[in-house]
Amino acid sequence: MQRWFWIAAVTCLFSATQACGDDDVAADGGTDASRSDAGRGGKGGAGGKAGAGGSAGASGSAGKSGAGGSAGGGSVATKAVTIRFKAKINDEDLACGKSFANLGTSKVHASVQDFRFFVEGVKLITSSGDEAPVVFDDKAPFQTKDVALIDFTDKQGTCTAGGATVNTTITGKVAPGDYQGLVFVTGVPETINHQNLTDAKPPLQDASTYWGWASGYRFIMTGLIVDAADRGADPNDADGGVASSGANFVHIGAGGCTGTNTSGFNCTRANRTRIELAEFDAETGTIVADLGKAFEDVDLKAAVECHGPAPECGPVYSAFGLSLDTGTTLDSQKVFRAE
Repeated sequence: MQRWFWIAAVTCLFSATQACGDDDVAADGGTDASRSDAGRGGKGGAGGKAGAGGSAGASGSAGKSGAGGSAGGGSVATKAVTIRFKAKINDEDLACGKSFANLGTSKVHASVQDFRFFVEGVKLITSSGDEAPVVFDDKAPFQTKDVALIDFTDKQGTCTAGGATVNTTITGKVAPGDYQGLVFVTGVPETINHQNLTDAKPPLQDASTYWGWASGYRFIMTGLIVDAADRGADPNDADGGVASSGANFVHIGAGGCTGTNTSGFNCTRANRTRIELAEFDAETGTIVADLGKAFEDVDLKAAVECHGPAPECGPVYSAFGLSLDTGTTLDSQKVFRAE
């Protein structure tokens, strides 16, 4: 009798675990709380909406159904996607070693020194406004599953920062769906923003992307060199002033950070910008990053050099859609556009 009772109890416990256990987390961030043979798009669990591609079966009480649910249960289907970037300076394609005219408020000639930025949190947007996360491929040397580095410089001419290899794409997987827009974040996830470079995986192993203090990585790296004829200063001046060099650069990373690698960090200004392109075709479209627009409201003759929230850095922060004072995303930006 006792043995029969023990077997029945175990069976009941197993059944209860199957019925009442935690929801499986779907690849799109939604939940797969129940399945049905009908193969209907799944609904998100209570309290949140499922991303595109919810799995089969109606469940949950508060989420919207995902686009393209899988039939009859099982893992959520995904498809490969490539997000393409292109750099421009106003209407011209960016090229290292080339002088571009009419830049900044003083309309000077200048060449590119640096243009790189980290990207995380890429999501495609459906016609109903749902966001489906793109899961990055783990592909060295320019991306891991957490972050990717877009690099438009090739060590030619004045492009002295970064490496010699250009990277203009992010590859990954996304749930099938009808997408018409895209969002992404310029930055490095805070969970990996502060680390020992000797332990970091590419692309985070590059010391030229890292500050040697608590701020962690430079999320955005931009630089222009004003042509000697337009500098407004003698490049042979004995004082070797910044104006003589013609260098203008703005590096943006987390601000107001305190802590250690052991105890963890706290940053009062996240400085991660959420960029949304409402009309973007992931199959054929390209994200244009315009360095000319970044410095459009800057007097390049003044040789602006920014490692933090100095007042002269404000126009570039605003161009990227970032508040200089709070480190939060503004309502508009003008560097990125879809093409």
